Amino acid sequence: MNNENTPKAPLQARLANWLLQKSDSVAWRLRLIKFRLLGVRLHGKVHLRRVRIPRNVHRVEILDGTAIDDHCVLLVSGESGGIAIRIGPAVYINRYTLIDASERIDIGKAVMIGPGVYITDHDHGMRAGVPIQEQPLQGAPVVIGEDAWIGAHATILKGVTIGRGAVVAAGAVVTKDVEPESIVAGVPAKPIGKRT
Repeated sequence: MNNENTPKAPLQARLANWLLQKSDSVAWRLRLIKFRLLGVRLHGKVHLRRVRIPRNVHRVEILDGTAIDDHCVLLVSGESGGIAIRIGPAVYINRYTLIDASERIDIGKAVMIGPGVYITDHDHGMRAGVPIQEQPLQGAPVVIGEDAWIGAHATILKGVTIGRGAVVAAGAVVTKDVEPESIVAGVPAKPIGKRT
């Protein structure tokens, strides 16, 4: 409702706000052009804030309606192979999330991911007598089913499938599959309930 007693922002503040919105819109469009030219497979309307894809951009696919917020990193190891990170459609990924793939990480439709989440499909070998840096990566695909919610600062490790509609509590470390519609929490994550 417009009230005559409600003070209006000064003209300078309104103009600054308008310019900020326009410059953000232009920057967003330029980021999309840059990522498309580099080879990221973007489908439909995708909203990328200040996202980093430092290498192997051709192995990243982001579907329509997805939004990825500031300071997220999509990291793909290994030059060869098909899509390693597939996101969307209609996924939201909050700030400072790292998705680290060497094989495949598949994030389903309408997944919500909180800030500071780490998702990986690999780790290093740990054979005795060989430096960790010299051991090959050991990987297994990660699947996050549609309508799942991953809480802030959760960690999802290799080979995990998170079922449709599941909830991973903030700070949880997921080392095993999560049943559909279940809620898990803790380190390592364990079931604590079901969505009702």
